[in-house]
Amino acid sequence: MRFTAISGLFTLLGCTPSIHLQVLEPSAITVPPHIQQVAFVDRSMAQGVGEGVLGVVEGLVTGENPGQDYKGREAAAEAIAQSLQNSPRFELVELGTIQPDSGILKDQIGWRAAKKTCERAGCQGLIALERFDSDSHVEITAEPYTEIENGQEVHKKRWQAHDDTRVETSWRFYDVEQKRVLHQLTDHTTTGTWDRTGASEQEAREALPNPSNTVRGLAIQAGHHYGRLVAPTYITVSRAFFVRGHPLLRSQKNRIKAGAWESAEADWRQVLQSDAKAKARARAAHNLAINQEAAGNLDAALALARNAAILWPKGRIGQYVRILETRQQKAEDVAAQMSPAEQPAPEPEPETEEPAPPPTEAEPPAPEEPEQTGPTMGPPPR
Repeated sequence: MRFTAISGLFTLLGCTPSIHLQVLEPSAITVPPHIQQVAFVDRSMAQGVGEGVLGVVEGLVTGENPGQDYKGREAAAEAIAQSLQNSPRFELVELGTIQPDSGILKDQIGWRAAKKTCERAGCQGLIALERFDSDSHVEITAEPYTEIENGQEVHKKRWQAHDDTRVETSWRFYDVEQKRVLHQLTDHTTTGTWDRTGASEQEAREALPNPSNTVRGLAIQAGHHYGRLVAPTYITVSRAFFVRGHPLLRSQKNRIKAGAWESAEADWRQVLQSDAKAKARARAAHNLAINQEAAGNLDAALALARNAAILWPKGRIGQYVRILETRQQKAEDVAAQMSPAEQPAPEPEPETEEPAPPPTEAEPPAPEEPEQTGPTMGPPPR
């Protein structure tokens, strides 16, 4: 399977030309190579009238709209489907009209049902939303304040509305061919809060976002989160060039914006090899390192970044070495996940038995580099 590790779009942030790189982040697990096609199943909702009864009862207790969880499930399904489609590791297949067994009726999917589902859909793995629940709590409080009108203090009151919404999800990744649960995430909580002010209690309450929309937004976050745990995922990071400290650095600002990379690279190398001050030569080496990273040459980028740090180990020049070292390790992890070695299959389990759950894995730490939105494109021409 072929994949692109890095691509980029060059933009101007303030006075500093920057590049947005789209890089492939490793997932939390390595999926065996016999799983190339996966399908998503929603086991969080019971089939038939039972779900409707449960939804109404829960709504009476928590104040939520009975259709709120249904829309949230749809949003979570759309989000994880998008994550899997955007990952080069898997091909997502559609289940069509297949109705898998319900999570509310069973703890884990039965192997017979899973095998039948995959045979009809043409997949080797199933990713299941096992549980979905939302809860919204709105609190309205009065806040007195004082204004001066016509030289007199006037005591008034405004209303503060606070909405605290929570979405809880549980997920499993089933290896249907080898009859095992590859990964599970239990009772993952995604929360959001919103505050609004109004001249009356009703005005403050009506200013809050629609509860269905808040649940949908949190469900999308939950779906993308699990997608990142089980599949290598593209994120966008930013790198900023130096355009000050030397005449040849300043002259390349417009050429960088225009994509004249050969000219820019030639001038940066001239500065690096000159007798300019150490700080200017370090900035030139830093720019060259970014250019190599954008082209996917991480080894060359790291060598140039270390050269820059030797000349001037301060600020983002020194930090960039650590960023590239982390990026290089992650690139190796991604390569291993894209072409994993097949592990010996476990002993087959009887058809009547359910899979034994693995230990619930801790969630990976947040990426060191913040995600950014925006269009991306291929690396600059070399």
